[in-house]
Amino acid sequence: MTPTGSETGGLNLELSYQLQRFAGSGSSWKAFDSSSGFRLPDNAVFSPDASLVRLDRWQALTPEQRRGFATEV
Repeated sequence: MTPTGSETGGLNLELSYQLQRFAGSGSSWKAFDSSSGFRLPDNAVFSPDASLVRLDRWQALTPEQRRGFATEV
């Protein structure tokens, strides 16, 4: 994948920072950056620029599921 432009990279960093700040403030969410992949029901792997997953759904995964592309989140 080709890199983004500098302006987009700055916006992505700000988005990731804000999501992590929200998730770390005692909320019931877990934040992920663009290097995290999630396996969809059709077996495709999706890697959004940033994402939030409900903490209870993340904690329901096994350690092995967390190390790979998380499914059923």
